[in-house]
Amino acid sequence: MRQVVCAAVVLFLTLECISLATSDNAFITNGECQQTEIFIWQKNVSISVDCDCPPNFVALISDDKKPTFCIMLTQPQKWSNICISTGTTDDYYEVTVRERAAINSFLRKANVTEFWISVQRDGEYDPPLKRLPGRKWGLPLDFEEDYDLEISTDSSGNCLRANIDHNYSAASFVNCSDIYPHLCVYKRSTMLRLHCPHGAYTTRYSKFQEHCFSIVEAQNNIWKADGLFDVDSHRKYQLYQNLAREADVKCESTKIQSNLTYKIQQAFLIKKEGNENMLKHAVMRSDGTMAVAEEFDCIAYENKTEANYYNAPELKLNFDRIHKKLLLIIHNGRYLWRENGKDVGVVCYTDGDTELLKVVGVKRKVWPPQRSIDNEEDEGQEIYEMKLYGDFPGYYWCEGHSVMNFTLIKSERVIAQKKESDVHIYSVSLEVYDLEHENLWQKNNLKRMMKEYSQYLKAYDNDRVNRLAGMIKGMQVMKIESISQSLQRTRLIVHVAARYNVDTINMYSDAQESLCAGCDDSVEEHYRLKHALKFLFEATESEKYHFKGINSTELCLPQDAHDDRKWPPARIGQTTAPLELCLIETSGLPLTRKCTGDRTYGGVWQKLPDFYACSQTVQKHTLQLFNYTEIPVNVAEM
Repeated sequence: MRQVVCAAVVLFLTLECISLATSDNAFITNGECQQTEIFIWQKNVSISVDCDCPPNFVALISDDKKPTFCIMLTQPQKWSNICISTGTTDDYYEVTVRERAAINSFLRKANVTEFWISVQRDGEYDPPLKRLPGRKWGLPLDFEEDYDLEISTDSSGNCLRANIDHNYSAASFVNCSDIYPHLCVYKRSTMLRLHCPHGAYTTRYSKFQEHCFSIVEAQNNIWKADGLFDVDSHRKYQLYQNLAREADVKCESTKIQSNLTYKIQQAFLIKKEGNENMLKHAVMRSDGTMAVAEEFDCIAYENKTEANYYNAPELKLNFDRIHKKLLLIIHNGRYLWRENGKDVGVVCYTDGDTELLKVVGVKRKVWPPQRSIDNEEDEGQEIYEMKLYGDFPGYYWCEGHSVMNFTLIKSERVIAQKKESDVHIYSVSLEVYDLEHENLWQKNNLKRMMKEYSQYLKAYDNDRVNRLAGMIKGMQVMKIESISQSLQRTRLIVHVAARYNVDTINMYSDAQESLCAGCDDSVEEHYRLKHALKFLFEATESEKYHFKGINSTELCLPQDAHDDRKWPPARIGQTTAPLELCLIETSGLPLTRKCTGDRTYGGVWQKLPDFYACSQTVQKHTLQLFNYTEIPVNVAEM
């Protein structure tokens, strides 16, 4: 459906009827912000409050003292990060009681009772994560403690669907491919500095982010012809009003540009003797009305910024092992989306603490030094020292969004640790009988389970077990693998930090000793300690605790390949050959094996072919090359 709006404006200018298209069919909300050339030439002509919202939003609450409260509702669709491009940092569960009541009333009138919100989780037993840009991007959410939104324990997916079927708001995780409308909430000021120079602003949302808007004082009615702020629609009119509130200069009349400027000038062209003309200017008055005037005290500009490959932000983490410092290096940080100049524009995370996922804080800014606000130079690099957490190594990584399209920017994951420790860390698969299943991912529940297990091992009625348990210096849940409600069992991936004690470990056969003969001392400690812990966990199995397996988090350890071949240790991701050369008879290529896995699950040897035979003939130069390339693994360098 299309609307036709006809209007005549004072000044004796006649405008033709303008045909207006309604909003994109992808949205239930259509807004009433007309994209038209009918401007505010009189105070009694009003503009819809929807114009103070991003495109495809409608205003629910308007207050002169606060930003307009707006919402957007899409047509039913799969879950997506559609709200990110609006620049909103608020979601349904964070609004006030008054705001939620207004949303619910609107939704019911639209016959919508179930809808997506911007919350997702990585797995069924992982914490819910906020999926909106800014300082809380990727933040683990505790709905039970912090928000008035009841989360159902009956879940079947990883995307959060809210519903208002009853007199209260509830939500549940469902399949992300299910079809529901997506709700976005917007309640922040429109103008942000972002990539623009000092004194200039752009929009929080993506639509106008290729432009930088500014208002500057005029000198003798001189202005640049190119780049005047073009008030070509009601939305741009409202955008100017927002800009004027943010600008450092306060003006009575500001020169602007519009598609009607030529007609305005013609209407007010005053003929003088000698064919001299007096030019009138289109201006915006401080009271919000548009007018024509001979003079102006300010000029409004909009300058376009071209996005290109060279100004794309880049994030890099570097761990200084000697000084135990984690440095975040940002290239082209000017093009990171951030709320204000104090924001880093990046959120960093770690799994190295007692929580499954922890947001990493900034310890201090290293570079550049505090600069003057008038310094327009764009430093290409920023360096921050990040905080370190926990007693043992963990993964650290960072994420942010770029302007002008909110592209997700990620750093690589690095392993860092707060202090040096003489422990080896193993990934243990453990099944626990536990009655507390709700919000198991919460920090307190994870710490409780590990504390109970540690006490269980230390109190076990066996001296040998107690001595082995004494080598364990810490345990941390890294991942919740599965929860069986019917069996009341939870499978966990637990990292166990243990310190090698030669007096305690005395339990290996000659065959096990010879398998690691000639290993580096650190590798031998890894090997012995792993088998000691395996014995400990198997010996202490009970109705409550079932041990499922153990791997080193650093490398694949020597083990029998069930074919009388002996393999050297290998780092995760490394491919190695057995200690004795084997050329596969059918291909002539050497037999190799890869150490697969990651730090969370540990190193696991790749399965060998079911059938293969080694060639009985090996050329001399082939054997020499094999011996030359067999370099021992030095774990101390990892």
